Amino acid sequence: MEVTESPKVMSNVVRGIIIGLIIIILQAVIQFGNFHINGIDFLPIIFLAIAILWSCIHYAKQMKYNVTFSNTFSYGFRTTIVAALLMIVFVVAVYIIFPDMKEDAIQRLRMKMINDGVFSVDKIEKNIATIRKIFFPINIGKILIIYSVVGLIASVLGAAVAKKNPRSI
Repeated sequence: MEVTESPKVMSNVVRGIIIGLIIIILQAVIQFGNFHINGIDFLPIIFLAIAILWSCIHYAKQMKYNVTFSNTFSYGFRTTIVAALLMIVFVVAVYIIFPDMKEDAIQRLRMKMINDGVFSVDKIEKNIATIRKIFFPINIGKILIIYSVVGLIASVLGAAVAKKNPRSI
């Protein structure tokens, strides 16, 4: 009787934490370095998509290609959720520790509304007052939606391109 060794696979939680920490570093450089230039804000999201795609392919390789589309997709999406939860903790902590950053974000939003010229001054002030009240739920929801959509697409692509050779045991 032959003993087959089980493949060494990095947990999706560990991989999600690693990806999340890299995204946090990118986000911190953008926020603390005041690099709010058009396009550079998307760098962490682009990194997330590439990392999840690569994670799915690497997972299949670690499993010696004994995977299906569904378990490869599941691995990628669970990794995304771990990274998103880590990012939520980071964003909430930053805005609690540095309340002036929250105020800067609100002021940038106010200036955008003024420059767009769509709302009256009264309407802008009412909107800003509402945003102050629901600032954290807005940011948490934004992270969950963006990361879920990007993670979903990247996981589907990663599961589709990963080499698969499922064998029954």
